[in-house]
Amino acid sequence: MATQPEGHSESSGAALVAIGVFKLVKVALLVALGVMAFKSQKEDIPALVMHWGSAYTGPAVQRLVALFAGKVAETDPRKMQELGIAAFAYAAVFTVEGVGLLMRRRWAEYLTIGVTASLLPFEIYECIHHFTATKVATLVVNVAVLVYLFWRVRHHESRKPSRRPHHRPAHA
Repeated sequence: MATQPEGHSESSGAALVAIGVFKLVKVALLVALGVMAFKSQKEDIPALVMHWGSAYTGPAVQRLVALFAGKVAETDPRKMQELGIAAFAYAAVFTVEGVGLLMRRRWAEYLTIGVTASLLPFEIYECIHHFTATKVATLVVNVAVLVYLFWRVRHHESRKPSRRPHHRPAHA
């Protein structure tokens, strides 16, 4: 019988894959944001955003694209550089999380719990002070991921055999 990867369970494999893919989608978005932040030093990014956004029809999407382009235009070059560095740093962390989860590694579950929990206060702050449906949806998904992984780790720990040596009473 083949040994299973650390932390592997058939019943939860699909959930870990979904979470891993979710993390890698975040990586793609953060890399795009980081590239855009650094390119803004050399190009007219608001015009580029408007150009990319023109591919999407519908007034709601066009308003969001215009709002985003306006925010980019208002941001100074130093802030854009800081945004780019932060985006690439988070992308690196999310890459490790996502790949580790896809490989069903227990350490990736712990890492994801720690990183996700540490970012929740910022997400809650953003939802309170700059409310959007997207931010709330992201918060809900991240809380669900956190609860699921916490449950999974706790469930695994409760099923693990004790490593303590059994104490045998001494015979007199």
